[in-house]
Amino acid sequence: MTPCSQPYTWRTRLDLELAIVTYIGWYNARRKHRSLKVIEDGRIRRLTPLEMLDRYNQEVARETVAST
Repeated sequence: MTPCSQPYTWRTRLDLELAIVTYIGWYNARRKHRSLKVIEDGRIRRLTPLEMLDRYNQEVARETVAST
């Protein structure tokens, strides 16, 4: 699980803001590489945001099932 997906109470607003910024930075760095998809003839295309979200959710579901 990622830090922001776990229930948690932050002590200050600054702690919350730093957690959000850290999560967004982690997510964007991870998503940048996963948003590319190889299609026929070895060409590469970028997935749409909805395709990427669906792909990510499927992966998280697989990881959740595997960890239980």
